[in-house]
Amino acid sequence: MNDTYTNPNINNNNAPTNNSNSLSNLSFEKLLREPDLVNEYKSKTIKEMQELALNHYQLFIENYKTLNFTVSKIQNVSNQIEHGLLENLPEISSSCETFSSKSHTIVDRRASIKNLLDNFPTLLDILEIPQLIDTCIKNNSFDEALQLESFAKKIYKQYSSNKVIVELMNEINTCIRTLISTLQQQLRQDISLTNCIKTIGYLRRLSIYKENELKIIFLHSRDQWLINSLKFDTNSNHVTYLTKLTDSCRTNIFDIVTQFNAIFSNESQDEDHLDDLILFNWVQQKINIYISIIDSTLNMIKSGSSISYVLENSMYFSMSLSRVGIDFRNILEPIFEKHILNNFVSQITQASHHFLETLKTYKFPISKSTSTTITTDNNKQSNITSPTNSQQYISPPISILNHPPLAVLVNLFLKAFNELKDCFPVSIKSQATLKLKESIITIIGGVTSYHNQQLSNAISTFVNSPQSPIASNNSTLQKNQQQLNLLSGSLDKVFHSFCKCLAEDFIPFIVKCFEIICGNQQQQQTSDQSDTIDVESLVLSIKKIYLPESHFNQSNNKVSNEILNKEKEEKDIKEREEKEKIMKEKKEREDKENEERKKEEIEVLEKEKEKEKEKEKEKENENENEKENENENENENENENENENENEDEIEIKQIKEDIENENIKEDINKNENEYEYENGNGNENINQNEDINQNENGNEGEKENSINKEN
Repeated sequence: MNDTYTNPNINNNNAPTNNSNSLSNLSFEKLLREPDLVNEYKSKTIKEMQELALNHYQLFIENYKTLNFTVSKIQNVSNQIEHGLLENLPEISSSCETFSSKSHTIVDRRASIKNLLDNFPTLLDILEIPQLIDTCIKNNSFDEALQLESFAKKIYKQYSSNKVIVELMNEINTCIRTLISTLQQQLRQDISLTNCIKTIGYLRRLSIYKENELKIIFLHSRDQWLINSLKFDTNSNHVTYLTKLTDSCRTNIFDIVTQFNAIFSNESQDEDHLDDLILFNWVQQKINIYISIIDSTLNMIKSGSSISYVLENSMYFSMSLSRVGIDFRNILEPIFEKHILNNFVSQITQASHHFLETLKTYKFPISKSTSTTITTDNNKQSNITSPTNSQQYISPPISILNHPPLAVLVNLFLKAFNELKDCFPVSIKSQATLKLKESIITIIGGVTSYHNQQLSNAISTFVNSPQSPIASNNSTLQKNQQQLNLLSGSLDKVFHSFCKCLAEDFIPFIVKCFEIICGNQQQQQTSDQSDTIDVESLVLSIKKIYLPESHFNQSNNKVSNEILNKEKEEKDIKEREEKEKIMKEKKEREDKENEERKKEEIEVLEKEKEKEKEKEKEKENENENEKENENENENENENENENENENEDEIEIKQIKEDIENENIKEDINKNENEYEYENGNGNENINQNEDINQNENGNEGEKENSINKEN
């Protein structure tokens, strides 16, 4: 034994060698000593074992006791197992089943947790989708955000019942709302066409809005940008404000319309034309706002050159928008015409009012000599006639300078004409002439009323004076009349020259200036009465003041004749207009009748085409029926041919049988003939009889063949 107990108190120097290798290395003497050494070692070990047993006898006793105790306990356990195990088996089985079920749930949960741990990176990526979308939106990388959103939708379709996926989708929807708001914010900025197309493409890819809703969103956001771009300082110069407004509207509205047409051009045609209505309503709203701003600000502009400048800009604006199908020049014309006419009328009325107010307080100077007035009259005529040679430039008569109120009035009228000359629409010509005529009539009325008032004052002073013959003595009426004429003549010499200057210089000059502005000097004869001013008819009331009655009567006759001629011309013009209206109505009726006839003809042609189509269908059906009948006839003919062939075969068979029978009969006859020749010697007679028989048989066969041919 290799494993032996060694006592540490024993020296092992004299112990025998245990290994074979060591024995082989020993000498012979040592080998001889080896048995003795083994015996000594054995005796030592036995002593040591005895000593050990004596020293440790208590251990052996305890081991024995424990062995007996364990045996008794094992017997008790076996007895308890025999008695209690059978009773507790159902509980144990139920507990085992519960344990197995719990273990299955634990195993499933462990598997799910293990799967979670295995797929943790992918799940982490899925849970980080909202953050990624948010970062993509902040970095303006919208393509990646939309790709992540589509990927999340696919996951939601597969796992729509999972609470985590539902919450994840809610977070993604909030991110998509921020994306939509950022895209709309980009549309509210100054953006190019390519970026507009990209942003609308992103909104389309979201598939949240319909196409018409996208159009409304686009126009609404671009409208906000347009409103922000049109915020100018209204307190500055009104002309600069309107020029900036028109330039900004021209460029921005044109860009918005072109962007709209470029983005929404590749759509399917809409039967209700909602696309056109959306854009039309937006453009109409913007143009109405622009026109309202122009209408309100033009009231503050009084200069004709500035109005013409604004008109040119607005017309250019409308003309530029006409390239995209928007032209509102017809709407602008009446607005500018109204303001131009109002400015002209206000200036003329102010001038006439100022003239009448100054005339009330003005004191005419006393006439010194008649020679100066004659020279001034000659100068008047020269100054009036000189401008007729040129229509572009005309100077006022010098005689107006003798009368300061007329000079001021001329300056005010010329100022109004200069403002009107810069911007004069042809359509307001008749209205402007009427207003000018009314202002001239008010001036003439004021002058005549002034004259009547001065004359009444002079008569009252003459009557109330103590040295007058009317107050002292009641003399004859002729003397009083002569004295009144002398008094009025002394008072009205300067006023008569004033009235003469007004009638012969001022009014013709003003009318001529207006006609030069209108450009109708060469068309005075052909123009209507509403577009021209008759100076002679207007001046009659003033000429009564300084002309004698004879001249006035002659001028009245001339004027009456002219009025009659003008009334005739007006009647002729009205008759022509009525005739033209009647002709137009006739043409319209004829056109309507022709249209109705064309419609009826078209309806008749359509009915005929329908009838022809029905006939063609009937013919096709007939042809189909004929083809079916032909096919049936062909089938019947085939069947008949088959039956005929069968009959022919039967007839041939019958003929063969008959031929065979005839041959047999001939053989029998020949035999009989030979017998008759040998027996009776009457062979000739028998031969003749046989020939008759054969002829009869041949005749019967021919009849049979004819009958068969007839049947065939």
